[in-house]
Amino acid sequence: MADLLVDSRYATTLSRPLARFQCLLSAVIGFTWGPLLFHFLRRVADWSQPVLLVATFSLTVGLSLLGARAPAGCFRLRDWERAGRGRIYVRCFGIRAFKKWMSHGDRMNAWMRRRIPSYRIVQPTPSAAAAYAERTVHIERQHLAWGLAALATLGYGIAARAYGFAFLLTALNAITNGWPILLQRYNRVRAERAAGRGGREA
Repeated sequence: MADLLVDSRYATTLSRPLARFQCLLSAVIGFTWGPLLFHFLRRVADWSQPVLLVATFSLTVGLSLLGARAPAGCFRLRDWERAGRGRIYVRCFGIRAFKKWMSHGDRMNAWMRRRIPSYRIVQPTPSAAAAYAERTVHIERQHLAWGLAALATLGYGIAARAYGFAFLLTALNAITNGWPILLQRYNRVRAERAAGRGGREA
């Protein structure tokens, strides 16, 4: 996903460091989701009820497709989100602190600017800000699909009274999908506002 946000002028220069970052990010996600899903297969799933497991798997796929094909209205910003340039996300969800550590977040961008001082994710033009807003929809859609897919396994865990597993799955899903969705909506508030104001805030 990160390469979608890189200005084409810098793509060659940043290809290696971005590839390393993506590899590290994938490893972190794998080391967090992997053991939890392995625990589900070994300790939570009841293999004596294959029909239920197949139904859970089918529901996982179905929910994922539902998120991937969600209508455009799901990604339209509401007035309360736009108020104060996304103030609700900053005050209620600490999105600025979360953003620092994300792909193309504050720390990553500062590191890129040490390599290329003129680097910016979004160039200060209305068209660039509008294009960035569209990219946030693409990323949000992906996280929505992944987040919904986890709900079937969560429901299975609760039904099996594996409450510790259910709690960890909920927390992990919130961190890797819930907050990223909020971040994309926050970014879209600012990008759409910048596009409407001639790109000066991009």
